[in-house]
Order: sequence, then C-alpha cells, then structure tokens
Amino acid sequence: MGVADIESDLSIPTELYLANRIRLENANLVNHIREALTRASLLYPGNFAVLQLQCDILVTDDLLSLHVAALLGDDVMVTELLRNNDIADISAAGFNAAHYACVGGHLSILKLVLKRGANASSPSIQGITPSHLSIFFASADIQDAVDLLIAYGASTDTPLGRV
Repeated sequence: MGVADIESDLSIPTELYLANRIRLENANLVNHIREALTRASLLYPGNFAVLQLQCDILVTDDLLSLHVAALLGDDVMVTELLRNNDIADISAAGFNAAHYACVGGHLSILKLVLKRGANASSPSIQGITPSHLSIFFASADIQDAVDLLIAYGASTDTPLGRV
C-alpha cells in the first residue's frame, strides 16, 4: 500500500482529525475532573489536598491540589498554592505541575510553574515529559509552549521508548 493509497483511504484518520479528537478527549477529561471536584471530598494529609480520581480512560493518579489547579488553569489558586507547596512535588504517576499545565493546555500556568522551578524535562514513571504533553495546547499555543519548555531546559531529544 503506497502513500497515495493511504491518503485516499477515508477510513484512516488524518493528523488534523486525530489532533482534534485528542483535544476533545482532553476537554472531556477536564470537565470530568471539574465535576468530580464538585462532588468529591478532599482529604488533607499534611498541608496539601489529595484527590483520588478514577477516570473513564483508566487513568488513576493522586493529584495534589497544586496539580488540580494547574490542570484546571486557575492562575490565582496556583499562585496561592505555590506559597505553601513544593513545586517539585510529583503525583503517584510521576507528573509535576508542568505536566498538568500541559495536559490542561494552559500557557499562563506553564509559564508560572516553570518560573517557580518546575522541572521542564521531568519524566513520569512511564517516561512522559511535559514536552510530550504539549500536544494538548491549542494549535496557536503549541509552538509557544514547546519554546517555553525548551527555554527552561526540556530536551528536544526526548525518547518515547517507554511510552
């Protein structure tokens, strides 16, 4: 099967379709999390809140309150939480605040957490870095997000071997 055959086969999704599908699924996930936050009770071990989410896409992670605020794009809450929380804290899956800012597609949050010292190249336990998650930004913001991550030390040679 040649390239022309693949391009003419309408059953194979295009890159644009796949990108839009990923954005839609991300928006659905964020809405699911927002709904869960309104229903869930937060536990307070120490000085941060932990929320146990079991999403429909079989992702389970213990989210710190800073991570939830980064995911939802709440600039005020992220700023407040950075006063009493360690920017280096990671979730059970190994994600830091920069990962969640990228998943949420929030450029202002990404700038804020990177300026405060979030690791731009930190791999999760599956080897996923914030650079991998930059796909969740709106098309107009992807280049700015990638440039920002690189400016704060993200590698352009990020391996995908364990993902």
